[in-house]
Amino acid sequence: MKGLLKYSIVIVLIFNLYCGGKEPFKIGFAGSLTGKFSDFGTDGRDGVISAIEKINSEGGINGRKLELLTSDDKGSAETARKGDIDLINRGAAVIIGHMTSSMTMAVADIVNEKKVVMVSPTASTDLLSDIDDYIIRVVSSTKVESLTLAEKVYDLYKIRSISFIYDLSNRDYTESWVKNFKAAFGKRGGRSIETISFSSLDTMHYSKIAEDALKKGPQAIAVVANSQDTALLCQQIRKKTRIPVFACAWSQTKDLIIQGGGSVEGVILSHQFSKDNVSEDYPEFKKSFTRRFNR
Repeated sequence: MKGLLKYSIVIVLIFNLYCGGKEPFKIGFAGSLTGKFSDFGTDGRDGVISAIEKINSEGGINGRKLELLTSDDKGSAETARKGDIDLINRGAAVIIGHMTSSMTMAVADIVNEKKVVMVSPTASTDLLSDIDDYIIRVVSSTKVESLTLAEKVYDLYKIRSISFIYDLSNRDYTESWVKNFKAAFGKRGGRSIETISFSSLDTMHYSKIAEDALKKGPQAIAVVANSQDTALLCQQIRKKTRIPVFACAWSQTKDLIIQGGGSVEGVILSHQFSKDNVSEDYPEFKKSFTRRFNR
């Protein structure tokens, strides 16, 4: 995150080098800080805090300290748009966020119109691929994630039929994930048995969703949702069967284990980082983050 922030800031500083003054350089963060998606959002925000504190302790950027402005999108497109406009009006020259694909897509026209660089740590929707805009992301596309997992499901785990459960509240991510998985799985000879959608913003009936996904006898279930809903769906699935459950990178936060307990033991996920990374920056960042936030 530290390197990501410096890269983003330098892009904008090119246009500000000769403006004079040493006032703080304002960095915006936008993500879900309350509600079901708050684990993703608070992790992202705290990563930015850790990076800013580290950069400031080293003298800032070109002698300018960094100041963090935050906005809680609450998982709402309308709130995300209002929040980003407010960040820009308050002087944020770079925005880190949003943390889900749908919230990032909801504000894309705003940052493009205002010509404000937005760097998303986690938005991976295919809709952001191959377009000329002000949004930079640092993860592979949803297509890469889902295709990779589909290949493993068929070739390594020998699964030949699978049902899907996915969340429409982040449909720019989940719909493309399911579509790409089905294409790769089907190309190998696998069958998609059932596809069940829901919205985590509505009243949830986890038992009924799990029952519908299992009724035609798939060999496995793929859950494409946030960590909390994935955990609670796994609880219901495990009441009925021990078939393999696969999940997406979106669900890989501490809340998956906290909420799911033993029911998520053995769940297989595709993700885009290594906790055993030994590159120069990561161990230092991990150590400082743990010291700062005690997790």
